[in-house]
Amino acid sequence: MWIDDIIRKAIEEGQFDNLPGHGRPLNLHEDSHTPYELRGAYRIMRQAGATLPWIGQRKQIEADIEEARQFLRRAWQWYTKQGNTRQAQERWRADQLQFQQMVKALNRRIRDYNLIAPHPQVHLYMLDFEHELQRVQ
Repeated sequence: MWIDDIIRKAIEEGQFDNLPGHGRPLNLHEDSHTPYELRGAYRIMRQAGATLPWIGQRKQIEADIEEARQFLRRAWQWYTKQGNTRQAQERWRADQLQFQQMVKALNRRIRDYNLIAPHPQVHLYMLDFEHELQRVQ
């Protein structure tokens, strides 16, 4: 017997009719993965507009990744508009080196973030310099 059949039969028999909270909306703010003793503290933090440190850290890393990618896009656009001059090539190489340093710094921060993030589902992927260059070109 499939689980759907079991559930459908239970519904037809009214086994779900008198459950606690029947007819009231679900409280989706409670995280069942949060230890019971921390739920009150997390609720107070959420009501005060605060977030957990790793959430704020993730948002900042994501913003910095986007800023680095914008830098590379602007550098590539400038390079393609200048043509294949020696000056443009030198600046493009310098911009690539600067972006590579940004990627290294971001990857360190991503590694640190992944160590404190509570679950692999919220981990960030490391940046790959060559892949980022291919994306912009």
